[in-house]
Amino acid sequence: QSITMTNELSRWRGIAGFMRSLPDATFPLIVVSLGLGVYLQATPISLDLAELTTIFLLIGLLVSPLRSIMLSLEYYMAYREGRYRLETVLGRYETRDRAHNPKVDESPGAKVLSFQSALPAHDPPLANVSLARGETALLTGVSGSGKTAFMNLIAGLNESAHPESPISQLAIDHFTMDSMSRMQWHAKTKLVSPKLPLTKGSLRRNLRLGSQDLSDKSAETILARCGVSFDDDHMNRGLDTRIADGGANLPDDLHSRILLARALAAKPGVLLVDHPLFATQGEAQDALANVLSEGQVIAIVAASRQLSCAKLPITKVWELSDGLLVELSKA
Repeated sequence: QSITMTNELSRWRGIAGFMRSLPDATFPLIVVSLGLGVYLQATPISLDLAELTTIFLLIGLLVSPLRSIMLSLEYYMAYREGRYRLETVLGRYETRDRAHNPKVDESPGAKVLSFQSALPAHDPPLANVSLARGETALLTGVSGSGKTAFMNLIAGLNESAHPESPISQLAIDHFTMDSMSRMQWHAKTKLVSPKLPLTKGSLRRNLRLGSQDLSDKSAETILARCGVSFDDDHMNRGLDTRIADGGANLPDDLHSRILLARALAAKPGVLLVDHPLFATQGEAQDALANVLSEGQVIAIVAASRQLSCAKLPITKVWELSDGLLVELSKA
């Protein structure tokens, strides 16, 4: 994730941690202040044991709820920042990066994704790789080969200038990532990943994370494209269906299809799917195949094995191996 967003979260956690420690620091401070007050009084103060015990009990009654309030505030700050990250990546709100380049088209659509890649036994060592609208690339590789880092880089969540990155000169419609603000890049790319989970609230509210003006009719159309039916027992309240934090109350297959619908609600130009359920023979893969067959997006799908994605309309197959991107023939 971007350095700016990580630093922002650390700042909020620091503030929340300090405020949560206040009650624990307040108690001994009050005791010391009370002792000093008694000691410095010009006239003696006679307090029996019962009165002193009552005073300390009252202080304890004040400190305990104050600690709970501060702990709740810390949870709220963590929720606020987590939600902000989702809204930033999905494109609902303008990010804290205020850089603006008026020459860059801010519309979400995209015609071509291009980058340079280091390929083995290739002269020159950097090869130009591109995907056009309507094409789908399957990104394969063993566990730990860097598929998630690759997808995060294209989604604009990682720094593009890392010296060990398998790609460079990443561009959408010939505008490089460095020439765009983060807001502009996120408007064109949408990532479907378990690390960008559903949030607590209604189904409608989750779909609107990427498109604040999404109408109910449009939302229902997108859900239908993703194979989500309101006849499902888990969807019996339609767009008002309540979703638990992280989608914990939904089956995994339905959860993944709603994640796909949420990304599509933002009208992405580049759709990045880094979710294991879409690489299996199930309803999730059927939904993704239906969306990709429409030919409206540039798509990259990450999977461990090529044969597991037989239903998808794959046009190119890439493999990450030893930090290099190798183009394979389709099986």
